[in-house]
Amino acid sequence: MITPAGTQMRYTDNHGHYICTFFSDGRYRFVAVSQNETMADSREGRWAYKVTDPARAELRLDGDSVIRLEFSAPLEASGTIDDDVRIYQFRFTRTLPE
Repeated sequence: MITPAGTQMRYTDNHGHYICTFFSDGRYRFVAVSQNETMADSREGRWAYKVTDPARAELRLDGDSVIRLEFSAPLEASGTIDDDVRIYQFRFTRTLPE
């Protein structure tokens, strides 16, 4: 993937599921939904994206939190989030234009 602009990234863990929408102007919106389907967290900020290898990239949220991605398909990746040893499965979907 060249850039996450215009996509939503989804992933889950044992606490809930998470959706991050990336806008073309560099903003993102993060929503966490708990296992009982209530909204647990929501925030907005700025994102940056850097391709580090043909199948790898780093996604930085608000300049500090880094998600390291390894792509297995154009819109599917596994990876880690800073300060978390778990490996997540990330799925990207294209969104409609703003």
